[in-house]
Order: sequence, then structure tokens, then C-alpha cells
Amino acid sequence: MQILQLKSLRTGRNMLYRTANLVKRLVLPEVKKRICFIHIPKCGGTSIRRAISSIYKPWPLGRATDIISAREMAIREAEQLAGPRKHFVRTDLLNYHLALPAPRCVMGHYRFSRETIERYKDEWAFITIIRHPVDRWYSHYFYNKNSNSIFNIAMELDEFVETNLARYLGSVYVSVVTGEPDYERLSVQEAVDILRMFSIVGCLENLDKFCDDFKKHFGASLSIPHVNVTPKKQREGWERIPDAIHQKVVEVCQPDIEVYRSIIEK
Repeated sequence: MQILQLKSLRTGRNMLYRTANLVKRLVLPEVKKRICFIHIPKCGGTSIRRAISSIYKPWPLGRATDIISAREMAIREAEQLAGPRKHFVRTDLLNYHLALPAPRCVMGHYRFSRETIERYKDEWAFITIIRHPVDRWYSHYFYNKNSNSIFNIAMELDEFVETNLARYLGSVYVSVVTGEPDYERLSVQEAVDILRMFSIVGCLENLDKFCDDFKKHFGASLSIPHVNVTPKKQREGWERIPDAIHQKVVEVCQPDIEVYRSIIEK
């Protein structure tokens, strides 16, 4: 009975959220600028994408051309078929979407590049949101630990932190923003320089400021839901991490920590 009540409560909240967004889109002026949201994993991006979608036309036929929200599993399929060019699929796909004349909003787990922003900076407003890299790293690990998805991580934390994947997760900002797949060639300064050309780089720890900045730039208010949150039981593991392992996590996150400090803590 209690489970049914919780489900009914969630259903009711979702219906209220959708109704409120529908009303808002009908009565408020639409955003005129073209927005590209670069979705960095485990930074609240799923919630942001839903919120941004809500400021565009409510009718499915209109949204089919107005909004491109890249599907992750389809991108992964394309990467598998791309062979040695798999690391460039996300950048190529982004450039293709930005070149289309119809879309007014493009969102997804893309890889960015300096060439992309220099080509499209006058036509598109680029935005993203990040969080403290160590928190993002733990969130990624614990969300996927023993999950039933293709992103499952089976290793215990002390073993996982020594892997190449752990090192990649500590340099996600640099890799995604520059589009560079080779860890040894990553440039923190290049990532910082590119992000400084974005219209907005928000911080998950301060969503109010992100929403304020969004309204100043685009004249629209965001209503941000909470989705894809790490379950409470998995989050409890964060509190029992030995200091030695935590220090290793901090070490692998140094590239992204430098980016975070330069952009958010400037």
C-alpha cells in the first residue's frame, strides 16, 4: 500500500510539472536564440535538458524540428560502427546538428572542439553545467556500481581507482570540451580557453545562479526537475571511503579540478 501511495505521489508530481510547463510555454514568449547544451555526465544534465526543452513549443510537430536531443544509445551504436574514428563520432554529429537550418536547440553527450565554437559562436549560444570533479567522479562510480546497465562497474573502489577508466573519469571536462581522446595529449588550458567562450558555464552546486544567468541571456525561466539521482543506498558509500583511496581519487581528478577552479572558483 505504501509503495502504491509513493507511486501515486510521484505520478501526481510529474503531471503537475508537465501541466505547469505546458501552461508556461503557451503564455510566455519563446526563446529566440539558438541554444546548444553540452551534457557532461553526472552533472545534472538530464534535468537541465528537460527544463530547457520545456521553454520551446509544446506541440510535438513543432518540437520535432525545433529540438534535437541526441540519444545516447544511438550514438554508442554509431561509435561501434565507426572503427578507428569512433572517438570523433560525437564531435562530427554535433557539427552536423549545428549546421542544420531548422533546429533552435541542440542537446546531448557530445564532444566539443575549438573548431566548433569558432565556426558557430555567432549562430549558437553554447552552455553547459559542471560540478566539483571529485563529487562528479564519485557520483559516476556509485551510480554505475553493480548496476544493470551497459555502464556497470563491477570493481570495488580500491581496485577501480587504479584503472585507466578511473583516470578518464577524472579528466572528463578536459576531454569532452576539447574533443581530445588521448589522455596524454589533454590540455587543461585549452579546455579553460574554450569554456570561457561559452555563454554560460553553470555549477551544479549553485543552480539558482545558473537559472538567473539563463534568464538574463535568454529571457526564459527554467523549472528544473530532479532525475537520474544516485540512489540513497549507493550514496551512503561515499561516507565510508578511506583517506588513502580518497586521495587517489583527488589525484586522478586533478585535470578537471584545474578546469573547475579556473571557471567556477575564478
